[in-house]
Amino acid sequence: MLIKDLRVKNFKCFRDFEIKGLKRINLLGGDNNTGKTALLEAIYLHKLIKPSKFLLDEIARMRIGRVRLNREDMGIAFYIENLTNYSVPNNEISLSLNIENKGKRELNLEFLQDFSNVNGDQTDLIETDLNEVSGFDAVKLEYKLNGKSIIDDVFPIDKYVRRTFSSAKMESIFNKVELKIVSSRSTYRISDSDIAVLYSEYTRKDTTKNGIINILQAVFSDIRSCDIQLWPSKDAYLSIEKNDGGSHHIGSYGEGLRKCFEYILNAATYNDSLYLIDEFDNGIYYSRLKVFWETLIKVASETDVQVFATTHSRECIEAAYLASVESGDKNLAYFDMQRREGKIEAIPYDEEELGVALERGWGVR
Repeated sequence: MLIKDLRVKNFKCFRDFEIKGLKRINLLGGDNNTGKTALLEAIYLHKLIKPSKFLLDEIARMRIGRVRLNREDMGIAFYIENLTNYSVPNNEISLSLNIENKGKRELNLEFLQDFSNVNGDQTDLIETDLNEVSGFDAVKLEYKLNGKSIIDDVFPIDKYVRRTFSSAKMESIFNKVELKIVSSRSTYRISDSDIAVLYSEYTRKDTTKNGIINILQAVFSDIRSCDIQLWPSKDAYLSIEKNDGGSHHIGSYGEGLRKCFEYILNAATYNDSLYLIDEFDNGIYYSRLKVFWETLIKVASETDVQVFATTHSRECIEAAYLASVESGDKNLAYFDMQRREGKIEAIPYDEEELGVALERGWGVR
């Protein structure tokens, strides 16, 4: 899957933001508070079009690892306020993606203060004081495919709500348009059991397990094999055997190896997907970055995965550039996220332009 360009309106720090020239690997750099993580969240919203998934809870979950907040602490109103652009007088969000061979997808969200006047699916509301808490009753969701509206629905914001729409028909529509999107958060440490589940998902594709071992050995040459084991509590974990014969659970290794497993397994497992990585280089030693990028670029190309990654590290950008040049595919784009006169802009660099910027010592980071 390849997004060719995207546009974001009235979402968080974005008023009317557009980015073009996207490639297989897309690095987002720039100063703090320039929308790097917010852009990943905007893309991720396209995964959350099912009313059965509580939209604001999902956004809250994406933020928990980064800002240590949760819905109970701050309330629904906080997340609505942080979804919409503070400088925009209305409550409408628009997110569009132009995807190669899949057409243009447009997601429109409108926060409604009076649900009773909206024509939509009949919904049973359990008693709630939500309107008094947040000022909004519901979210109106419209999803367009190549300009044609295929979903036009209203669902209450409060989590204590039971949906009553015709599930079979709606599920068929959602399954048709839902995008496969995977994300990794910098400050969220993936659990041992989650890594075991991810490894299990991969081995459904490659029962020999040789493929992933060969991939991982490109980064960590002393790995011989991996296998899923169970603790006495029956919780699963991934056991790693090294060339010296030693075998240990993955939790005993450093963050760099865990990141490698998470990133590579996600890219290798979920074909034809979008992979969003916040602060790519967090926990990875700089000397391993180039071989790490070489491996990820190769895997992403083989599995038709498009990567969006944020970073503040010049070493990470340079490593990605060198790995891309050696691959010969010209599949890397770098975007310098900047705030100009209160507006967020993405300054694009293709592979050649990025090489010049790095060589001349320009402020690329």
